[in-house]
Amino acid sequence: GLTPVIVDEERNATSVDAFLAAWRQMAPDDRLPEGIELRDERGTIALIIQPVYWAQVGGPMPYHDSYTYEIYSYDDVSVRVLDFLRAEGGEACWDFGPVLNPGETGER
Repeated sequence: GLTPVIVDEERNATSVDAFLAAWRQMAPDDRLPEGIELRDERGTIALIIQPVYWAQVGGPMPYHDSYTYEIYSYDDVSVRVLDFLRAEGGEACWDFGPVLNPGETGER
């Protein structure tokens, strides 16, 4: 099975439970999303979901707390991730951008 691990910008890893316990103690304005990795029993990374801090939109509601996420995996999981987010009501909370494959830039 895969184990989720929270990884901060300095590549420090912590368990999801430990991260959430500390996160809940923070003031809401101090809570930033961290990256998450799914690792197999050997510690090999199978999937990375990473917030892109430089892409914080900022500005007035509803954009003041927007983030962009990048998802990396060896296998193409784009359809499964989008299906999961949509099934969980994600379209009300997420703006789904284009799915890019290796070597694609998304520029037109």
